[in-house]
Amino acid sequence: MFPNLKPSTSRVTLRMPSWLLAELKREANRRDVPYQSLLKMALADWLRQQSTG
Repeated sequence: MFPNLKPSTSRVTLRMPSWLLAELKREANRRDVPYQSLLKMALADWLRQQSTG
């Protein structure tokens, strides 16, 4: 019904050590994905693992 409707998102500010951000960007580049997308995927995977015990 709404083909162009995107899931709602919220802006967050996250402070992390510079080395961690650099590693995240390096891994995202290796996988050819934006680093913010990689972070979202990693968080979603972690949450799924937590819920399965």
